[in-house]
Amino acid sequence: LAAHIQAIQALIKERGTPVGIEELLPSDAVVPFSGISVAELREFIGQEAQHFQNHRRINEIIKGQLGPDTAAKLQAIEDRLDADYRRFNTSKSRRFNLAYAEGFEAMTCAMGLTSIAEAEAGRGSISPGPWGQLWAWHLAEEMEHRTVAFDLYEHLEGSYPYRVAGSLRAQAHFQRAIDR
Repeated sequence: LAAHIQAIQALIKERGTPVGIEELLPSDAVVPFSGISVAELREFIGQEAQHFQNHRRINEIIKGQLGPDTAAKLQAIEDRLDADYRRFNTSKSRRFNLAYAEGFEAMTCAMGLTSIAEAEAGRGSISPGPWGQLWAWHLAEEMEHRTVAFDLYEHLEGSYPYRVAGSLRAQAHFQRAIDR
């Protein structure tokens, strides 16, 4: 069961942010925030695109190893999430999508921090060797994602109550996707 939950989490993470940061920028005239220039933000977006593609590759490997029935169930989750995110992009506001993205990234950041703390305590999913190092790097990158999503939300929207509501919405959405 734990392996299946991790597989689902990896699949959901691939689609975790309904809108790319690129789509949230009104123009190149955005006043840089937190000392980040628009050029640096675009560079980060390119990194995110690579991250997304790597998740996609891993997801296909995972599905290939779980057998056709489980792979079909995971594909159904991916398809439902894709439909949800397409709907978010067409019917929800930038504010909604930013708050959702920040909330989702806050959740994966917390998961990363927990995994690192568990590994430091001699437990958890970070094993020694190259795969463990890759996983640790990935968890650190999740913290970076949250930081950028938070900074962008704060700069463009800045409502604490709405951000908290968006965070709860994103996390409930994630949990429902796993529970199906």
